[in-house]
Amino acid sequence: MSMKRRITLSLAMTLVGLTAIVIVIVALQFRDYGIESAKDKSKIVSELVRDGLTVHMINGIMDERDFFMRKISSSRNIDELWVSRADSVIEQFGEGRKGEGPRDAIDHKVMRSGEAIERVIEMPDKVYLRVTIPYTAHYMDSPNCLDCHIAQEGDVLGSVSMVFDISEVRQSGMLTILKIVLAAVGILALVVLVANFFINRYLALFESLTDAIKKGQEGNFKVRVETSLKDEGGDVAHWLNNLYDKLNDTIYHVDRRITILIGGIRVKSENPLVRTRQVVDELVAIYKFKKTIELDRNKEEIYDRLVAVIRERLEGSDFALFEIDHQIGNRSVVYSTQEQWPCNLGSEESSDHCRALRTGVNVLSDDFDRLCSHFEGHGSLEHVCIPFRVTERISLLVAVSAASAQELEAIKDRIGIFRDYLEAARPVLESRYLMAILRESSLRDGLTALYNRKFLDEFADQVAHQAARSKVHYALLMLDIDYFKMVNDTYGHDVGDVIIKGLADVLRESIRESDLAVRFGGEEFLVMLYSPTEAGALEVAEKIRTTFANRTFNAGGESLKKTISIGVSMFPDDAEGIWKVIKFADIALYRAKNAGRNRVMRFSHDMGPTSEAY
Repeated sequence: MSMKRRITLSLAMTLVGLTAIVIVIVALQFRDYGIESAKDKSKIVSELVRDGLTVHMINGIMDERDFFMRKISSSRNIDELWVSRADSVIEQFGEGRKGEGPRDAIDHKVMRSGEAIERVIEMPDKVYLRVTIPYTAHYMDSPNCLDCHIAQEGDVLGSVSMVFDISEVRQSGMLTILKIVLAAVGILALVVLVANFFINRYLALFESLTDAIKKGQEGNFKVRVETSLKDEGGDVAHWLNNLYDKLNDTIYHVDRRITILIGGIRVKSENPLVRTRQVVDELVAIYKFKKTIELDRNKEEIYDRLVAVIRERLEGSDFALFEIDHQIGNRSVVYSTQEQWPCNLGSEESSDHCRALRTGVNVLSDDFDRLCSHFEGHGSLEHVCIPFRVTERISLLVAVSAASAQELEAIKDRIGIFRDYLEAARPVLESRYLMAILRESSLRDGLTALYNRKFLDEFADQVAHQAARSKVHYALLMLDIDYFKMVNDTYGHDVGDVIIKGLADVLRESIRESDLAVRFGGEEFLVMLYSPTEAGALEVAEKIRTTFANRTFNAGGESLKKTISIGVSMFPDDAEGIWKVIKFADIALYRAKNAGRNRVMRFSHDMGPTSEAY
C-alpha cells in the first residue's frame, strides 16, 4: 500500500473513530437527559398527587380522587399513575375503592426501603421509564401526617408510581445521531479533499525521495527529486539533487581514473560504489604486497608471497609458477600444487615451444580446441597460461588448470588481478635479479666465468658443514699450468689468457653439475668433486690432464701446447678441516711439479708437515 493511501486511510479511520465516539456520547447524553427530565417530572407529579390527595382527604372528598388522578395523568403525559397504600394505612383506613395495595415487587421494595426506584424498560418500538416514589410520615409536614395516621416519624405511608413514555427521547437521539453522521461524512470528505490538496505534494516529495534514495543505494545518482513545494520540502529536494550531482560527477571521475590503475581487475557489480570499494580494497592489498616484498631479501621470498596470493585467489584450483631464463633457455618450477604438472615441455624447450611465452599473450584452452599441444589431459582439464616478462632475460609463467568450464570462467575473472600483482612485483624482482647477477659476478672470475677465490672463501666452510651433516665427501683437485710464466714472458698476457680460458673450458667439459670448479688465483685452479671414490677422483684428474695436454693453442702464428700438474686430496678422509684438505692438495700439486710436472699426484701424509694451518 502506498504512503498516500496509508495516510488517507489513517485520517479517515481517525475521523470515523472520533465521529463514533461523539455519536456514542451524544446518544448517552440524550438518553440521560430524557431520563433525568422524566425523573424531575415524576418528582413534581408525586408532590402534586400527595398534596392533592391530602386536600381531598381534608375536604372529605376522597371519593372523587379518581378524577383528580386522571387529570394529573392526562395533563402530565403519564401513561400510568397509581397510588399504593402501606400495610399500616390499609390496616387503619382499608384498601380503598379499587384495591390500592402494592401492585408488584417494586411497590413492596419501595415500601420496605423507603427509597425511590427508577427502571428504564426498553422495548423494540417503545422506551418507558417507571418511577416509584415513597410517601414518608413527617411531623413537620403541613398538615402533620402523624395527626391522621397511626405512624411514627419516618414510616412509609405509601407510594406513587408513574410510567412515562420516553420513546421520543430515543427518536430524537437517533435523529440527532443521523445528523451527526451526515455532518461527519461531509466533514470527512472535506478533510480528505483538503488533506489531499495539501498533503499530496508532500507525499509526492516523499515518494520521489524514496525512489531517489533507493536508486542511490544501487549506485544511480542521475535520478532527480521533483517537487512543486517552495518551503522546507523544496529545500530538501534541492539539497539532495545537488548532493547527487556532486556524487555522480565524483564517482564518474573516480570510476574513469581507477580503470587506469586497476589493469585487469574484473568487478562484475553494476553499482559504482561497490565497484569502487572492491577495486580500492584490491589496490590497497596490492600496495601492501608491494611494500612488503620491498623488504624481502631475495626473489625466493617474493615468489613465496606471489604463490600465497595466487593460492588465495584461486581457492583450491591447481596451478604452477615457473621461472624462465631466456638467456640459457631454461624453465624452472618455482611452485606447483602437483608433483607432475600436465605440461610436457622440458626445461630446455620452454622459451621456444611454450605458446604463451612465444606470443606474450594469455593462452586459454576454451579459445580453440587443443590450442596448446603441450598441455596434456585435454579431455578432462581446461587451462590458462599467463606469461609475464620481468626483464629481457627473465619471465614468469602462471599456469592454472580447471576441472570444468565453470571453474575456467572463474579463473579467467582473476587473470587481471594476477597480472596486477606481477606488475607490482616487477620492479622489486628486477632489483633482486640485478643484485643476484651482481652478487654472482662478484663471485665469478671475469676471464673464465668460473667461481673465484672470494666464492671459495665464503662458501667452503658452508659446503664442509653440509657434507658433514649429509655424510658425503669431496675430492679436492689443485691444478697449475706448467711453466705458465714463460708463456706470458714469451708470447704476452693475451696468449696466457687464451690458455687459462682453455683450461677453464676443459674443466667445465670434464666435471658434473654437482661438482665445482674455482679459479684459485693466477694459473691455479681448484676442483671439488662431489662424493667420488678415490679411484674415480684420480680418473677425473687424469682425464683433465690428458685432455688439456692434447689441446693446441695459437700463439702468434705458432702452435702451442701446454701441460698441467694436479694434486689430489680427499675430504674428510685426509683431514676434518676443508681448508687443511685444500692445503694438502696444494702440497701434492707441488710434489707433482717437483717430480717433473704434467702428472697427477695423490696426497699422502709423508709428503710434508700436515699440522700447518692453511
